Amino acid sequence: MSLSSPIGGVASLFSTTAMQRLNTAAPKEKGAPETATEAFFNHVKKTPAEQMMEAMLKRRGLTQEAFNALPPEQRQAIMEDIKKEIMDKVKNGEGPSKGALADITV
Repeated sequence: MSLSSPIGGVASLFSTTAMQRLNTAAPKEKGAPETATEAFFNHVKKTPAEQMMEAMLKRRGLTQEAFNALPPEQRQAIMEDIKKEIMDKVKNGEGPSKGALADITV
């Protein structure tokens, strides 16, 4: 006796083969905007520390690339500011709360 499940069809959408098809679309032109799928996968590949750093730089109007291009003195000043922000949040009991150190909105 064979039972068919309506979930089976949905599960196949997320199979490895289906995900590979999403990732092997036609090559993008250089400078073309990132697709939602690419943005999602690029985000989840990052460690929590990388996500936190990205959020803290974003609040300062910087990307990682722009931060890396700054002179060492400016990078050091920004890192000191970020360190102070983290320490203040931890001291004020904000550290453990969800989203206190990282921007979790998408």
